[in-house]
Amino acid sequence: MYLTIFDVIGLFVALIGLVIVIQIFSMWNRVDKSMLKARIFLNDEFLYQNWIYLFLIGSFMTGHQIITILYNFEFFLTIMPFSLIQIINISDMFELICITLIVHLCYRWYKMIIGCVIKD
Repeated sequence: MYLTIFDVIGLFVALIGLVIVIQIFSMWNRVDKSMLKARIFLNDEFLYQNWIYLFLIGSFMTGHQIITILYNFEFFLTIMPFSLIQIINISDMFELICITLIVHLCYRWYKMIIGCVIKD
């Protein structure tokens, strides 16, 4: 098992995402739900970009899993001119992109939700 720079960066990105999600949960009781629904469903661009993010997240996750399965069956070692470290780096890069897209999606939702918080 190799630890790559992508794993370390992915950890920090995931921690940032965790902080964003904790902030969303901490203010959830003070959110005007009807205003949030209106802001989300009246903003076609926001909904469209959410679907794009979900598609990209699924695509990169699928790519990561395919590379991992092929690596475990030693497929790359027999027909591809890649080293083990290159294969692991490509797989980890797909994983990092996926984590980064998830955190960015959470941040977009955070920005949407923070505008709907009821002021005390």
